[in-house]
Amino acid sequence: MNHKSKESIIILGAGVLTEPMIKRSSELGLHTIVFEFYKDAPGLRFADEVRQVNLKDIKLTVECAREVARHFHVKGVATCGAELAACVSSISRALSLPGISLEVVLECDDKMAMRHRLTEAGIDHVRWAHVHSLEEALKAADKVVGYPCVLKPRDNCGSRGVKRVIDPEDLKNWFGTASGFSQLPGVLIEQYLDGPRQTIEMLVYGGEESSLREGVRVRTWWQVS
Repeated sequence: MNHKSKESIIILGAGVLTEPMIKRSSELGLHTIVFEFYKDAPGLRFADEVRQVNLKDIKLTVECAREVARHFHVKGVATCGAELAACVSSISRALSLPGISLEVVLECDDKMAMRHRLTEAGIDHVRWAHVHSLEEALKAADKVVGYPCVLKPRDNCGSRGVKRVIDPEDLKNWFGTASGFSQLPGVLIEQYLDGPRQTIEMLVYGGEESSLREGVRVRTWWQVS
């Protein structure tokens, strides 16, 4: 059956963080097509269509999106609270939909590349260094960054492997842990900045909705063109 008459959105993932997005998309009158590997994911109860696919396999997921687009009027692709930005970008490119380029996504996934870009643009005033050994980290903390400082893997999220260290002994104890959470070489050591927590789950286009999460106001923008 061809469903080209109704605007559809492809949503990647149906976990607890993505569930509100699926529900809200339906409330906005969109035909929700959810890609998810696990059949018992909670957000699937709000989906109009479900495609079981391994979302870590970007090529396979893009092919699934191409097939969906042959039958549905797909106007957008998105996710929320899932580590699938590269997959979203690849689908948006394949289907000529609004989205962030894959090049930008990959640079954001690599925190060192992101720091370089921010520094080049003149909007990053955080002291930082990319180090490959404990000796380099101790030197950078002493000469460049200062204490307290933050150890951070280059290519992870959810604060996994991130540690605030207060002195050289603390740094020695945690350097190996931070290194173990990254598949890319080296670790970032950054200046520690104290202040209120700010979090943005996604940036969208064409409408605004505010919500509260953990006492912090989160702005959510929905992108459907």
